[in-house]
Amino acid sequence: MRLAPALASVLTCAALARLLYVAAAFRAAARRKRDAPTLILLLGGCALLTSVCPRGPGLTLLRSDLARERAAAQLVSGRQPPPAAHAALPWTSARVVLSSGASDARAFYAAGVASSRLLVDNSAVDTLTNVTTSLTHVRAALCTHVVVATSAYHAPRAAAVAHLVLGARGVATTVVPLSHAGEATQPRESALRVARDVVRAACWALTGMHGGEWACRLLHPERFRHLDAAKRRRWR
Repeated sequence: MRLAPALASVLTCAALARLLYVAAAFRAAARRKRDAPTLILLLGGCALLTSVCPRGPGLTLLRSDLARERAAAQLVSGRQPPPAAHAALPWTSARVVLSSGASDARAFYAAGVASSRLLVDNSAVDTLTNVTTSLTHVRAALCTHVVVATSAYHAPRAAAVAHLVLGARGVATTVVPLSHAGEATQPRESALRVARDVVRAACWALTGMHGGEWACRLLHPERFRHLDAAKRRRWR
């Protein structure tokens, strides 16, 4: 019986220490906003459909996501001028991390982006894992300020997630919305969808956990259906 109060005290102290750590990290991120960005994080498509643009066994990208990649490739290669509000960012010199669900970066190589500048990470299945899986690359590059580029449709949700996840690790973010042809056909993201990812990102910022694969499977069952089918085919 005496262990219960002691355990509660330990857990309370641990929770307070974690809150203080995260608060300090957010303050550091706010200061580092003045640092020059050294890495561009491009959030690619994660939706999987077997009927459009195959990218490996069971993996595909939506046409709108392909358009997003092409727009980003033109931007970081210097073939397209950046948005006026973000013209000072190092679009053609910074290291580029493409976080996607099924990209082969073909659009970037076609645009002339050097392979030494580009790192492709296809381990993400949604917006939150786009950012959490990219954190390893951000740390490896010793980056304190990251440019997060994604479609204008996706930007509000991506901005909220990036600020929480990267900010909780002391990394400043600048989110740049990209316009592309496929965006006109996409509906506006619902507030519920944004709120869902904000809650998950806040949980990750405080605990380092977001539910893992089971949460992703629950929220995005269609994205795992083709991956599971591909695995079954591989083992036959």
